[in-house]
Order: sequence, then structure tokens, then C-alpha cells
Amino acid sequence: MKKFLAMVLALCLTLGCAAAMAEKQTVKLVTWGGGEAYRLSTEEFNRRQDEIEFVIEVISNIDEYLSARIAANDLPDMYNLTPYAKVYESAAAGRLADLTGTEAASRLLDSTKDCVSLDGKIYAMPYQQQIVGCFYNPALFEQAGIEKIPTTYSEMVEVCEKLTAAGIVPFAATYASSWTLNHLATTLLTSALGDDYKSWVNGIAAGESYADTPNVDEIFRFMDLLKQYSGEKYMDATSDTGFNDFAAGKAAMLIQGDWSLETVNQVDPNMNPGLFAVPASDDASKNKLAVDVSVAIAVNANLSEEKMAAVEKVLDYMYDTSDPTGHNSICFTFAGAGVPSVAYKSEVLDGFRYYTDYLSYAESGNVSPWIYQQLPTGTNLGDTLQGYMADLMTKEEVLQKLDTDNEALTF
Repeated sequence: MKKFLAMVLALCLTLGCAAAMAEKQTVKLVTWGGGEAYRLSTEEFNRRQDEIEFVIEVISNIDEYLSARIAANDLPDMYNLTPYAKVYESAAAGRLADLTGTEAASRLLDSTKDCVSLDGKIYAMPYQQQIVGCFYNPALFEQAGIEKIPTTYSEMVEVCEKLTAAGIVPFAATYASSWTLNHLATTLLTSALGDDYKSWVNGIAAGESYADTPNVDEIFRFMDLLKQYSGEKYMDATSDTGFNDFAAGKAAMLIQGDWSLETVNQVDPNMNPGLFAVPASDDASKNKLAVDVSVAIAVNANLSEEKMAAVEKVLDYMYDTSDPTGHNSICFTFAGAGVPSVAYKSEVLDGFRYYTDYLSYAESGNVSPWIYQQLPTGTNLGDTLQGYMADLMTKEEVLQKLDTDNEALTF
């Protein structure tokens, strides 16, 4: 009887161990976007193997979500973080896993590493680079007799005048959505600051005044141009309004990120818009395309060895540059998808005019990072600039408000 019970116990233990070995690891990525492409990518990963269940959870207000999870000491396996300051702060607080030695990190483009690195170590995976500039409708430019893409502020004024004379609204407005003005700000700061933007960012972090920003008058001059040439009731237009107006041919230009082209592709897939750097300066060499990592993927520093191994397999899949049917082939092959942070070649993207325009800037070194992302955490230029666009604040009041807000963040 004892021998029988021992055999039963051994069998149970064996079956239990087998069940444990067969149990899948679940790896969750909490993200603020990704849509259908992300869903298809996770399905492809899960179809290929039986060891890991890769799941995506979309949280619209991810900052609020993460704050609550940090307070509860219950962060998810992987989650989106804004690059630069938020990554640096989270890494310094010990919340992020060191990914420096992973295979996925070894595939990153060097130009994408700075925004996720602290003290020489990589603490998050830059997911995608995105392009912010002036997208234009080639057919409307041709209709207005515009043969040269503007490279200076004076040339941009001429373009606006020609479009207006042809009965075409020059700019699609998005200004009721203040977040779009953060991206406008980064394009205008790019022209105003030139290659010396880092010293300005450090100065703001140290409490220097926004009023001392080099060429600050050029920034407001360009916003005045937008107010003049964005049609009637431009402050009523949200981002959705502006994206759709541009897509429908109701305006010739849209100053925004490449994500706006998803709307264009849905409304008028034959437009094939072009792209140029926002020419806020009359010095063409200072007008660079704003290109930067828009989102990073952080990994919880407190994962078990088994869970971390599973996470690394997910990252290997997401950052594979040679997989013809994997993550990059699913998520970076449509207009507005952004640019991968690894050396992945997409023949589909090569067919888009805006993408070949981007490559001409990138290959000649005429790109600059998103400067506003490097400002102190909590900075929101868009809310204040919205007051100027709505004629509710003067230039001086805007600069004073920015200083006041900055003091609360840095002291």
C-alpha cells in the first residue's frame, strides 16, 4: 500500500512539474496606441510559438495609469514611456531594467540611443522615430502655380500669397487641440536655436527665461503667419478637423507629424503628399526637419528571471530587422507609420513622396530632435501658445507664463 501511494505521489509530482513546464509566460505591453497593426503583430508572435502569450493593453491616459502603478509598486512587464526626461527619471529611480546587453538593443540605430540612455546604459527601447514638418498637397501647389518648395520664411510667405490668390486655404488648422502646438513649437525652436539647442534646454532647466530664447521674435512671427493664413474660425479646429481638412483638399499644408497621414490615406489615398521643413527662419540652413523617437518601451526592473527571458524574446521579435513577416513588416509599411529605430528597409514606404523627402533631409544631416521633449518633465508649451493663437495673450504674456510655469517645475 505504501509503495502504491508513493507511486501515486511521484506521478502527481511528475504531472505537476510537467504542467508547470507547459504553463505559458504572459508578457503584457501597456501602450497608449498601436491600433490594428499592433494587434496583428501580437497575433503573429503568438502564432509562431507556444511558450509566451504576448498581449497588448491600450491605456489612453497612460501617465495617470503609470502614476497609480508606481504608487502601488505594481508596474506592468513592459510599458510606453516618453523619451528623454521621463526615461532618465525612471531609470534613476530604479524602475527600469538595464537592456544594454540584450540582442534587441544591439540592433538599434545609434541616432536613437541618446533619448533612452543614462550613464552609458540603455534603459528603454526606442520604438519608432516620427517626423514633424510641413506636409503639402502637390496638386494644390500645382494649381496655385507653386514650382519651388519654400526653404525660407520669405519664400513661405510667397507660397501663402499664391495659394490665397488661387482661392486655396494655405494651412489646415489644428489649434483647438493644444497638443498639436507642442509639435509646432519644436519645429519653430529648431529654426530659432539651430545646432545649439542643448545649451538652451539646459538653460531652461536651470531657470533661465524663455524671453532670452535666441530669435524668439521669429517664433512669434511664424505663428502670426499661421493666424493669417489658416482660414476662418481657425481656433475652432481640432486635430481631427485639421487632419480631415488637409486630407479632403480643403487646405494645402498641414504642420504636424507623420501620424496625420493615416487620415490622408483613408480619405484620399492617391494624394501622396510631400514634406518639407518648417521654414521659420530666413536662413535656410537653420530650417531642419524635426525627427525624433516619439515613444519608448520600458521594461519593469523587478521581473523574475523567467519573465525577463520571455520579455527579451518579445523584444527580439519586435526589433528583428530581417524578418519578412514579423513586427516591422506589419507595423512600418503604411503612410504615417513612422520610421523604425532599427535599420529596417521598407519598399512600401519608399513609394511615398513624404518618405523620400524625409530621406533627403536625413541623408544630408538636416534633421533635429524634438526639442520640447527634452524640457523639464511637465512642460506644456502648447497650452500657453494656444492663448497666443487665440489672441488671448500677447507675446510678452506668453513668455512670462512660460517662465512662471517653468519655475514651478524646476525649483
